[in-house]
Amino acid sequence: MRTILLAFLACIILASGCNSQPEVEDDLVAARKAYVERQYLEAERLYERYLKVHQQGKERWEVWNRLFEIAYSVRNNVHEGMELLEAMYLEYGDQHDRAKDILYRLGDLAMQSRNMDKAIEVWQRLLNLPESQAIDQANAYRSIGEAYIATGDYDLAIDAFRSCVQIPVDPVDHALCLYDLAQTQFYLENYESAEKTLLKVLDTKGISSDLYDLTILILSDVYDQLGHSEKSITLLQGILDSYPNPMAIEKRLEYLRQRAQ
Repeated sequence: MRTILLAFLACIILASGCNSQPEVEDDLVAARKAYVERQYLEAERLYERYLKVHQQGKERWEVWNRLFEIAYSVRNNVHEGMELLEAMYLEYGDQHDRAKDILYRLGDLAMQSRNMDKAIEVWQRLLNLPESQAIDQANAYRSIGEAYIATGDYDLAIDAFRSCVQIPVDPVDHALCLYDLAQTQFYLENYESAEKTLLKVLDTKGISSDLYDLTILILSDVYDQLGHSEKSITLLQGILDSYPNPMAIEKRLEYLRQRAQ
């Protein structure tokens, strides 16, 4: 039923020749009041009627977003939230800032629902969005790479992260692309390449302490795989006081020291 209604709303967007209905007075005022009072079913009914009646209404963006909030935040219905976002994209796809906002939310929900094919398609739409900024392209490539890792397509993930590295973003964002690339190189047991990439991350000024610690942790594993146990131990000792889970570092150190004896 909800899918049919959303399809009907999308139809209204595309087919403005539908018969107009008498304007309903104060629909939006009543919907806002119902929403604030947490009468969500009534608010939803009024918001939906507003969209049907006020096809050129100035408050349509607000109304779409309220319907999305009710579906996703109140009912926790990810599928319905994605359908609403797709309907919103039909209406606002030619408005860059709003289209970008919709695609970010839609891509995140697709990832959350583990619908990786859908996620990749959405992030590719973000890449192709006119006037797409460099940071948005980098974010899209990182998300595409993450989706490919989730599906086990590591070679495609590598391609996505390499594309991310080529985007001219600020050094800190560039370091995030490098980290993702290095992590995937490690998964593929390409330890020499992972080492080189991780060292580039560490050479970047201004990276967060969290990224620094995670980079050291993977680099330690790389050196362990390459047979450089002492380097691995030294690196872990350096983040023992800053890593969020020091017990994990201590156990790893204990394992490496016992093995080195």
